[in-house]
Amino acid sequence: MQIFRNSDRIVSPWRNGGGVTAEIVVSPQGANFEDMDWRASLARVEQDGPFSSFPGVDRVLTVVDGDMSLRLNEGPAVKIDAATSPLSFPGETSIQARTSSGASVLNIFVRRGHWRATAERLTVSAPRSFPVDPPALVYAVDDLSVRVGDTAKALHAGDAILLKTPAELRLSAPGPSARSVVVRLFPIA
Repeated sequence: MQIFRNSDRIVSPWRNGGGVTAEIVVSPQGANFEDMDWRASLARVEQDGPFSSFPGVDRVLTVVDGDMSLRLNEGPAVKIDAATSPLSFPGETSIQARTSSGASVLNIFVRRGHWRATAERLTVSAPRSFPVDPPALVYAVDDLSVRVGDTAKALHAGDAILLKTPAELRLSAPGPSARSVVVRLFPIA
């Protein structure tokens, strides 16, 4: 289990100036968009405008704070917020974003034809256990307690853990409830 603290991330502006992004983890370590297998990042959409194009990459986008409307390939606007299901789409999709107050989004990028990803929102009030196969990422939207075997870790809001071995994962909330996003990554043979 590897922890990625929100406080350790380096924030970079988007190429188009419409927001900022902070890489959580990339595989292999140090890879860029041309040679990565997969990548997880947290972005802040700060103004209306287009998303960057990422040919050959599939994306899963999960809003963790705020809301926005997206128009994909000139289609009707789709409103997404911190309660809607994660949105999957090809990286070269033409996307126009509109936001009234900004939105923070967890972005998962996978190399098409080599990897596939799913994201699931999970709110825990009572402790919850389930098996995970690696690699899997847990992003803490709220403070969250994570246990794998005899190892327990406290995650603050914005922290993430990467599981590299099969495990029984136990999540619990230090308060009344805690929101998280569980990302599963699957290699394609």
